[in-house]
Amino acid sequence: MGVSVSDIAVDKCFRTSGNQVRRVMEVNGDAVVYEARGHKLPPQGQMWGPKTTVNAEKFAADVEEEVAWDWDPDFQNQQP
Repeated sequence: MGVSVSDIAVDKCFRTSGNQVRRVMEVNGDAVVYEARGHKLPPQGQMWGPKTTVNAEKFAADVEEEVAWDWDPDFQNQQP
């Protein structure tokens, strides 16, 4: 499904089809730097995964929708 490249912005979070949550850290031209976590929010004080850099087109194609930073599949009524 994917999102539009124009929807990608710093501090927005997006969900993949596998319920990984990706938080955009930087947008540099056509490159997107993001960190990711699984479908459950890590305990307070724990970090998200390492930063990853991909092409904006790939990032947009790999995610399904914008979600709240604390999105959890057990509580799907959260708003971004």
